[in-house]
Amino acid sequence: MLDINTVTYTREAAEKSFENLPNDFSTFSVSTPDGKLLREQLLEIDSQNQGKSSYDYDVSFAVDMYSLFKDEYSINNLTAVSEDFWRWLQLEIIPDIVFNRHGKKEKQFYSERRRIWLRQMWWYIHLSWQGDSETTSIVLKNNTTDTVMSLVDRIGVGYDVNVYREIMKQYAPFGPERDIFRRVMVLHVAQGELIAPELVEGGVQGYVSRLFGEINAE
Repeated sequence: MLDINTVTYTREAAEKSFENLPNDFSTFSVSTPDGKLLREQLLEIDSQNQGKSSYDYDVSFAVDMYSLFKDEYSINNLTAVSEDFWRWLQLEIIPDIVFNRHGKKEKQFYSERRRIWLRQMWWYIHLSWQGDSETTSIVLKNNTTDTVMSLVDRIGVGYDVNVYREIMKQYAPFGPERDIFRRVMVLHVAQGELIAPELVEGGVQGYVSRLFGEINAE
């Protein structure tokens, strides 16, 4: 089994691979057996999610990918944060899937850290995870691509994953009210520096309920 937590892939290598991407992927192949297996697994996920809107496809593909990497490949947070792994995955294993979703765009393939497509989507799922694929998909179904960026772009050093997962859970009934989500995230970023959510009455759930209560009272 491929150890994805040991993948190294420089920006220079990514630039070269991107420049050499073919216009036709019909003959594209992966040389190593472990790489082939990973490609086959992700192609199967891709085929199961065809015909959906852009956001629905992104979420469905990412939820299945998240489960695959968590359960079968034991991905760790250092790998998930790393640009190396995601660049390698998108340029060496499934460039055709990325191309079909975004075209030949540097930002989504490798050049802009927060816009590398599957890196961004993995973190969106990770920060929204509700314990299983089905529940997570239900929580996210009414959101939009703007929600993805608003969530992933605002996480910083020392983030509390449980707070973000509770925010996504309590936001679900509001979707796609983008302004509510933006205001809750801004409020959390401001208050999170001063308040320990787990020490608030009701713990993390109580803290997040209070955030939404303050927004609704405005």
